[in-house]
Amino acid sequence: MIRPLLRIGAAAPPIAKSNLWLRVFRRLSRGVPGTVASNLGIDRRLRWDVPLVAPVEAFGRPLEEPTERGALAVAAAFASTAIDFLDIGANRGIHAIAVAGSYRRVIAVEPDPDLAAALRRNLARNAIPNVDVVEAAISDRLGKASFQRNLDNPLMGSLEPDFAPEHRHAEIAVDLLTIAELVEREGVDRFVAKIDVEGHGMGAVRGLGSALDQCEALIVEITAHEVRDGLARHLVEGRGLHAYYIVDRVLKPSSRGEFHYEPPFLNWLFCRLDAEALRARVRGSGLTVEAAD
Repeated sequence: MIRPLLRIGAAAPPIAKSNLWLRVFRRLSRGVPGTVASNLGIDRRLRWDVPLVAPVEAFGRPLEEPTERGALAVAAAFASTAIDFLDIGANRGIHAIAVAGSYRRVIAVEPDPDLAAALRRNLARNAIPNVDVVEAAISDRLGKASFQRNLDNPLMGSLEPDFAPEHRHAEIAVDLLTIAELVEREGVDRFVAKIDVEGHGMGAVRGLGSALDQCEALIVEITAHEVRDGLARHLVEGRGLHAYYIVDRVLKPSSRGEFHYEPPFLNWLFCRLDAEALRARVRGSGLTVEAAD
């Protein structure tokens, strides 16, 4: 009896997927195994298989989560000058599907073979033609590497051997690509890249090479690993980009990549626009750019 009810809850019109709706179905789905076809709170015609252990995706509106909606608004704002979008660390493809209507082409890069296969099935099921899946991990070299598949949370696998040590992991072999090689191989034109690679962000940006010349913006998740590695400062001082810490819909300039962490926000924007130019770019997007520090 519970599964038909969960199917109805996941396929409900997006307008019905309120916080109350999510709380009710989060409780109903607790402990129930398997997947459900959700419209992700985007379009009632969409059918995206997600596991019931991810209730926000199944019964809520994941694109409106405060931790992600600022980054998604940034991606939409830069679509006016960029052509292609790289979703690096695509996971279940939520970002890819969110930006597919704004860019000519989306390259969804995901090293976990199970997640990549599920993403391909969902794209085919919904006849989304301009998203291509590349099964690989992005780093600063080509070749093979051991990928730490997180057995407790498949969305948190990493190339970093010490990432989230409290979780159970299994090592699998994955192909490595650099962003520069990906851009050349896939014929990517002027692009925006979202990089969410669970601690391996420095390896990913070191592989940009000359592809940075074609990059309009980088949206990067910065965890403790990237802070340790000095990723933000590397992109500011080493690659000449401006840095903005994304706190919901507020973009906070950082002249040298320094910041005060405001839980639970991890995303940053790196681009060539100073605060005044960025303010003009995002006008009408719902984003606010603070005065430069």
